[in-house]
Amino acid sequence: MIIIIHLYLLCLLGEKILLAAGGPIEPFWSIYTIHKTKEVREILDSFLIGKIKKGDIKGGDELMFDIPKPYKDEPVRHPAFVINSLAPFDAETPPELLMDNDKTPNNIFYVRNHLPVPTITKEEYKLYINASGKKGLEFSFEDLKNKFKKTTIVATLQCAGNRRAEMGKHRKIYGAPGKTMELNC
Repeated sequence: MIIIIHLYLLCLLGEKILLAAGGPIEPFWSIYTIHKTKEVREILDSFLIGKIKKGDIKGGDELMFDIPKPYKDEPVRHPAFVINSLAPFDAETPPELLMDNDKTPNNIFYVRNHLPVPTITKEEYKLYINASGKKGLEFSFEDLKNKFKKTTIVATLQCAGNRRAEMGKHRKIYGAPGKTMELNC
């Protein structure tokens, strides 16, 4: 395994990279996989300051450990999705399915993740709401289900990166190449 050291890491990943504490950064690359694209690599390569191979550091072999698989517990997705990225998962609703219903069914609603889907139980779940100058609120999963009147609101949601591929025809852009169907009601 080669550990590639770049100066950009402190800027790009901020304090998250400091969690490596002198160890390999590969576990963080496994989580923040959007940075593994050719376009991002071109930018980052200009900051390369060296490479360390296994055995280069005396006693450093213990730093080389199995990289966790943060995306191993991702939910099963609808097979019709137009997939832009598997990890993190980014997929669009196929255009031919958008007109089948006046509201997009949940199983084909576009998905745009930046990190793995968290594994959490209903018992562990907490929603914290804080507002400046106000006392904070905390709700459990059961609180949300039982303490509030159920309300339905019809809304249209659109991914901020929608049509990124089309924008790329006019200027260089970065990120997952969203097409046009990350838009659902």
